[in-house]
Amino acid sequence: MIEGKTIMKAKMKRGLCALYDKFNSYSRDPEITKFLESIDGKEVELKFTGGDAFEVNDDDVWLPRELWDEIPDGEQRGSDSFRQD
Repeated sequence: MIEGKTIMKAKMKRGLCALYDKFNSYSRDPEITKFLESIDGKEVELKFTGGDAFEVNDDDVWLPRELWDEIPDGEQRGSDSFRQD
């Protein structure tokens, strides 16, 4: 977890499905694939539970630190790259 934060903005890396597979020993189901594709390369908000990161709108899929980069507080984001539900 990023020290002292429970929710933060992050930029997801591109090619999430392949990266995700490196950190999970089990097969990825179609719902996880769909979710990863929906956030691939986008800016999202992450929440932390027990030190593990999850996208705020979907707390079922653990997102290892290697899948995202923190967006510093106050940094502008493009509205076209932020996940819209």
